[in-house]
Order: sequence, then structure tokens, then C-alpha cells
Amino acid sequence: MTAPLMALAALGALPVKPATAPAHFVVASRAELLRAVSRIGPAGATIVLRPGIYRLTEPLLIRRSHVNLMGSGWNTVLQRVGGGDALVDGVVLGEEDA
Repeated sequence: MTAPLMALAALGALPVKPATAPAHFVVASRAELLRAVSRIGPAGATIVLRPGIYRLTEPLLIRRSHVNLMGSGWNTVLQRVGGGDALVDGVVLGEEDA
């Protein structure tokens, strides 16, 4: 333990562990998008979608808070194949960290 940490420990005031930074993903395919969504941690994430059509056979279910999907303007399309919603917010209060 370093001297500054020992001094803080003596005062009973250890520094708070910094929060993990949100993840950042850049995706260019449906498979990459699904992989990025599955890797979102408690701190959330930004997922940048490159231009393209992302055809989804099931809704894209986001189960974490603090998630930003950023497309590349009109050239980025989330398309649900077979009808229904392409994107579903699956966050339930109290279950974000489950």
C-alpha cells in the first residue's frame, strides 16, 4: 500500500473504486451487433452501427441501462424479418445487474 493510501486508511477514508467505463463497440454486421449486445456490462455501452441493413429474425433485446445505439444516418437500418419490433428495451428495474 502506498503512503497516500495508508494515510487515507488511517483516517478511515479509502478512495472509492472508480466505476468501470462504458464499453464502446463498432459493428458492421448482424453477428457483430448481437455479439456486442451480449457483451454489455453494468456500466452500459455505446454501439456504433456502420452503414448497412441489419436484418433481425428476433427483436434485439437490450437488458442493460445506459446503452446508446448510434447509426450512420439514413444508411443504417434495423429491419425485423417476419414482422414485429426490431428493438425491445428489456430493462426491468432492479434486474440490470442480474
